[in-house]
Amino acid sequence: MRAYWFDTLINYLESRLGQLAVPHLTAYIVAGNAFVFALSIAQPSYIERLTFNLEKIFSGELWRLATYVFIPPSSSVIFLFFALYFLWLIGSALEAQWGAFRFTLYYALGMLGTTIIGCFFPSAELTNAYLNTSLFLAFATLFPDFMIYLFFIIPVKVKYLAAVTGLLIGYNVLFAPLGDKLVALVSVLNYLLFFWPAIVENAKMMRRGVQPLPAFERATREPVHHCTICNKTEKDGESLDFRTCDCGKEFCGEHLNKHMHS
Repeated sequence: MRAYWFDTLINYLESRLGQLAVPHLTAYIVAGNAFVFALSIAQPSYIERLTFNLEKIFSGELWRLATYVFIPPSSSVIFLFFALYFLWLIGSALEAQWGAFRFTLYYALGMLGTTIIGCFFPSAELTNAYLNTSLFLAFATLFPDFMIYLFFIIPVKVKYLAAVTGLLIGYNVLFAPLGDKLVALVSVLNYLLFFWPAIVENAKMMRRGVQPLPAFERATREPVHHCTICNKTEKDGESLDFRTCDCGKEFCGEHLNKHMHS
């Protein structure tokens, strides 16, 4: 399989902009939601000052471009506690798996896409719901067999919940008003960018009747072959041929010939 262009781009960006990563980003997001919830209890009208409102943004309240992601998903203390705990769980797992830069980029792309749509479709309601959903889809793709206990009783693997979530997003994309369907689509565009090769590969394997590999296993599987000169592996192309020279070093077909005649 040829190297995925987006992975190559991320690696390049990390080598140049790695210092922009936000370590423990999930903790800040969770803390922000909890802080806003506490303020809303003391002053319920405080929430309105954080919502995405294009008219007020143009009047100078630029913080609204970002603060909508900190508006808590519920006014119930119990529901909010479990929602934020689960958000912290999946976000921390993604950052531990990807590293701070890749996770920061994933969240920033989802947030940027949502904000842009809000600027063009002021009638669309912007919340952090789809953005958090994109985190859940990434978590379910990397850790599909992670078990969640619904109502603390019913064990369900996250991959099944993710499948239902995907159907709900698809329904909104098809039948919601234009602004809302674009919010639903663009806010999970980060998921499609990060996991498109895994999605395509799974679809091909399922058509052949082969059990798909979890994305986590594909991502962490080490290459078997490695060219000493160009550093290519079998992941860089299915047609690449590798041979080991008598000197004990391994080369791709092109560089083996050059090595033999050097």
